[in-house]
Amino acid sequence: MSNLTSKKQNRILYGILTVLLASAAVLSVLTFNAGKKEAENLPETETKQIGRATEADTPETIPSVPKEKENAEDAGLFGSKKDPAKETEAETKEEEAAKTDAPAEDKTVSAASVLPTFCSPVENGVILQGHSVTVPVFSATMNDYRTHAGIDIACEPASPVLAAADGKIGSFWHDPLMGYTLSVIHSGDAVTIYQGLAEELPEGITAGAEVKAGQVIACSGTTALIECEEEEHLHFMLHIGGKDVDPMEYIALPTMASVYEY
Repeated sequence: MSNLTSKKQNRILYGILTVLLASAAVLSVLTFNAGKKEAENLPETETKQIGRATEADTPETIPSVPKEKENAEDAGLFGSKKDPAKETEAETKEEEAAKTDAPAEDKTVSAASVLPTFCSPVENGVILQGHSVTVPVFSATMNDYRTHAGIDIACEPASPVLAAADGKIGSFWHDPLMGYTLSVIHSGDAVTIYQGLAEELPEGITAGAEVKAGQVIACSGTTALIECEEEEHLHFMLHIGGKDVDPMEYIALPTMASVYEY
């Protein structure tokens, strides 16, 4: 009797176990099918391992190099793409081209920039009064002390006045204080000025006329009112670059001892 009961119990246990196993198998099949359907609904991506990332994590195209990096490469920060030898050769060609295109340096000195050789504007003239623009000198005519631009060269009345250098006649005018005045333009931006002249000029002495050193260009006179009490003389001035200079620094003339008190 006990054996029959034991066998009956075993059959019941086997039956329950079989049902459980069958249930587990069915559940596994259902779970597998559900996962398969879910996978089919997802986008198709390959999941091959590439290092620690997958191809799904890798973009389809490689992004372009940022401009900042390209500029850095050109600057040599990441290694220049340019050939240094070719760059040096190109720079050398550019420098040579620049030298070729540049105008050649003119090493010749223009004749107009050179001062001429000056001579005395009066034959056998001597200096009565020198050039003094910083220290006042006595004026016999005005009876006072004043500066004296130019030099006074002694000469007889109506003596020939000579061009002190090659040049051309500038202008001829009457100065209220210094009388009839003539200017001659020379090279080197120099101008000679002759004052206290006679009113009449030699034939051909007109503005623009070419003259040679030592050529007669006027006659001395007594038309300088503020120097009429001095001995007969020519008042002569020299300007260089528009500035009054001492003619004695450019012309060698003897000096007459002054008869005036200073």
